[in-house]
Amino acid sequence: MANANNTQIFFSYGHDKYSPIVLKLKKYLEDEGYKVFFDIEQLHVKDDWAYKLEEGIRKSDKVVFFITPYSARRPDGYCLNELAMALYYKKEILPVMIKFEIPPLSIARIQYLDI
Repeated sequence: MANANNTQIFFSYGHDKYSPIVLKLKKYLEDEGYKVFFDIEQLHVKDDWAYKLEEGIRKSDKVVFFITPYSARRPDGYCLNELAMALYYKKEILPVMIKFEIPPLSIARIQYLDI
């Protein structure tokens, strides 16, 4: 990812036991100069959270989708909505497999990083 100072990244992840891994990557990227949209830091009391998430995706250059059984759950996974919106806005999607789960159909052909 070239020119970190201008790159904004949206993190789509499940609020589950794997969140500490996501937080470590967030810190690393921010230390390298990237701007990371992280929901628990950007969403505040009385915010329209669906609008704020969509705005975060729209303003981001890339979307990192952290795949876990919780984030990729079907049919009611909210992360899947974030993924659909990222595809709608034609954002570059970077799948990161934390705990194996079959990737959502919409990104199944994109090579994921297996951590």
